[in-house]
Amino acid sequence: MNNLTRKVINNLKELREHVGISQSKIAEVLGVDQGTYSRYENSDGEYLKKNLNIKQIIDLTNFYGLNSLNETMALLEGKYNEYLQTNEKRF
Repeated sequence: MNNLTRKVINNLKELREHVGISQSKIAEVLGVDQGTYSRYENSDGEYLKKNLNIKQIIDLTNFYGLNSLNETMALLEGKYNEYLQTNEKRF
């Protein structure tokens, strides 16, 4: 698994825990069951890459109240602070 994939997996979990919501709630938002979402967070990366689709990434963008897909990807890649400095936006 490459570093970017590992960062996305780690940040999915960290963001969810930071907001204080369950895997079941995020699974509901994404239209999957809790077991599937758990595999997103705990996979080796291949499962996530094969199963998380663009609609689900957009759903995450909307759920977390982010302003754009770019903002979401920056957050998932662990580069959100850098993104904020460049784009002068606040979470």
